[in-house]
Amino acid sequence: NGVHIGTALMLDATRGGFEPDLERAVQAGCDNYDDQSKDGVETDPTTRDRIQAHIQIKKMLEVMAYQLVPYEKFEQIEDDLTMHVDGRFYVTGRPDGRTIYGVVHDHKTGVKLSSHWSQLGGYSVLFRSHDLEVTGAQINFVKRVKFNKVQPDLETIPYDVRHAEDSYFQTIERIMDDHQKFERTNSMESFPANPASFMCSKKYCEAHSTPLCPYGKQSKNQEEYEVD
Repeated sequence: NGVHIGTALMLDATRGGFEPDLERAVQAGCDNYDDQSKDGVETDPTTRDRIQAHIQIKKMLEVMAYQLVPYEKFEQIEDDLTMHVDGRFYVTGRPDGRTIYGVVHDHKTGVKLSSHWSQLGGYSVLFRSHDLEVTGAQINFVKRVKFNKVQPDLETIPYDVRHAEDSYFQTIERIMDDHQKFERTNSMESFPANPASFMCSKKYCEAHSTPLCPYGKQSKNQEEYEVD
């Protein structure tokens, strides 16, 4: 999203020995939001329209500019990585970054934060598959609040790399098992639904509210929030 775009620009500047340009980062973030929402965007009670979104992007990027960028030096920033698992399956990812000390970083924005063990574990494995050392992992969370509210400070959440990788491998094994079951049965029941997940929504799943999957959340007034 726009905050990721702007943060990457500032981190890339410091990586190259230059001063980060907050104004340019904010403009890039807002431009990205406008481009992504030109065909319409799903709003929520925290962000009602484009003007509010731009204010929020600016405030969140200010947090990144003053509370993250000056204190971390990144070696990799949003590199596209691919790893083959067993000849048939492969994993791709675009981690937000890895520092010169080997710490994997993932930036999160949204109104609430979920658990991200498998995602960080996957990023760790991807980096190590490219012969890059991983010494730690953390989430950098900037909460999205209403445009007229005080913007909270950056929250950093460290993750144990070994446990994160264990979670990743368990997830990958489940995915491969489900796919192989589908090949045998040709049944959508091979892919278990997870209605408890915030991703169980039309926004994230094309099968939601279709005959393919009857298990989605049913509330007519459900408010859906994204955590990118």
